[in-house]
Amino acid sequence: GVQTCALPICRRVTWGEATIQDHEARIAYLSKQQKGIGETIGLHRSVINEIKTAAVPCLNEARSVA
Repeated sequence: GVQTCALPICRRVTWGEATIQDHEARIAYLSKQQKGIGETIGLHRSVINEIKTAAVPCLNEARSVA
């Protein structure tokens, strides 16, 4: 099939028909998602460290110990 990409403005366009503006819009959209995913990964790592430091099985217990 023909490859398409979803643009953040609720439309799809084929790769062959995508304009520079379309590609830039997709890059901006993906970059925002990537930043959010990176922040979420950091949050999970921070919580893991907190749980390990408290030597308990979950965050609720780590915070009740502190």
